[in-house]
Amino acid sequence: MRRHLKEAGLPEVEFKFTTFFTVIFKRSRITLKMKKPIGRMEKFGIKGNRLKRILSILDILYKAEPFSITDFAAKTEVTPRAIEKDIEFLRKQGIIEFQGARKTGRYILTEKGEKLWKENLL
Repeated sequence: MRRHLKEAGLPEVEFKFTTFFTVIFKRSRITLKMKKPIGRMEKFGIKGNRLKRILSILDILYKAEPFSITDFAAKTEVTPRAIEKDIEFLRKQGIIEFQGARKTGRYILTEKGEKLWKENLL
């Protein structure tokens, strides 16, 4: 069990022994460790449509294309708030940052974000 968890990049389990024994599985933090290209990725820490949205955001930012939260929300058929949460997630992970003035600025990939993108997605 420990070997499989380690191979999957998950936290170690904790065993407690009393009259019974208990195994405690700890939740892993969401990270952006991507080991396979976008089309064949199996594990990411987040799933489904949110994963697709985050990868699309990263792709747009990597290509330095114009990015508008409202336009992207309409394109992906979700609320702008959902896109803001995805951006906040990426910002907290240190993958992207906002550069420039509030009205005229834009999001860019950080050094960490570019390294992740180049090493794991191209």
